[in-house]
Amino acid sequence: MSNNEEVPCSDHPDAPHGFDRGGSHSSGRYVCDCEGWEPDEAAVYVVEALRWGDRENHSYVVGVYSNKESAEAAVESETDWRGGKYECVVTALELNKVRQEVSDE
Repeated sequence: MSNNEEVPCSDHPDAPHGFDRGGSHSSGRYVCDCEGWEPDEAAVYVVEALRWGDRENHSYVVGVYSNKESAEAAVESETDWRGGKYECVVTALELNKVRQEVSDE
């Protein structure tokens, strides 16, 4: 493939898309942020429900999801179903790595 040929965008739902100014300038063509991006297959999203938003009170795992959108849908569903008594937290985990907070709902 020559340097000026367009590269098709990734159709993966988590792929980043946007104008890569530096890459486009050096390549002489439009370069999308998804070029060279690889999905993180080890990432999972854990949804926990915390009674009154406090981990020290009753809490439980709602589910483990392979993408953030599904986890956020579970947060909305669980929060509505529990009538406001529980706040949900989404935590992104990668196997064999330290955890990282994604969102507090």
